[in-house]
Amino acid sequence: MYPSKCCNSNFMLLFQKIIVRTYKKKRTKPEVIEEDMTAAIRAVMELNMSIRRAAAAYGIVHTALYYRLKKNNCGERQRDYASKYTAKQVFTKQQEELLEVYILKCSKISYGLTYTDIRKLAYSYAILVINALIQKIGAIQKWLVSIGSNRLCDGMKSYNSKMAGFDWVKSFMRRHEKLTLRKPENTSLARATTFNNQYY
Repeated sequence: MYPSKCCNSNFMLLFQKIIVRTYKKKRTKPEVIEEDMTAAIRAVMELNMSIRRAAAAYGIVHTALYYRLKKNNCGERQRDYASKYTAKQVFTKQQEELLEVYILKCSKISYGLTYTDIRKLAYSYAILVINALIQKIGAIQKWLVSIGSNRLCDGMKSYNSKMAGFDWVKSFMRRHEKLTLRKPENTSLARATTFNNQYY
């Protein structure tokens, strides 16, 4: 007896989700040292050195140097060449560190947060950050709120979910290895009183 088409489709959806979240790169590209790249760009632009010669002198792939020079010629001289994985992050590094400190403090006072709690907390925090940005700039349009919310609610089809996507919280946990989310357990009255006296 063969499995039904519905079972096969559900299995494929689950398999695709697992593959996406646990994907490991099959090959690694050499990391570009920004100091060497800057020196190579100066050698080409100021010393009229060829791209291949400058790339070989500073240990850089010549195609990477070519594309970087092409972007510089387009007026992107002040561009920040940070990791491409930070381009789609919702929060800045400092904002994520504040979230980490808050979550750790909650765990210390026996108020552990679950994945769902973290997702709701992140969504509320993102709305506060965006609203603060709107008040600071003033000229920004309201549609930026929906853009920021949709980016945070990755994997969510409904804006009414009011929580961050599951993919976001998994990536957040990978970036902050100090965090370990466990199901909260009951706290005795004596221990709770000690926490109240210590923190309040």
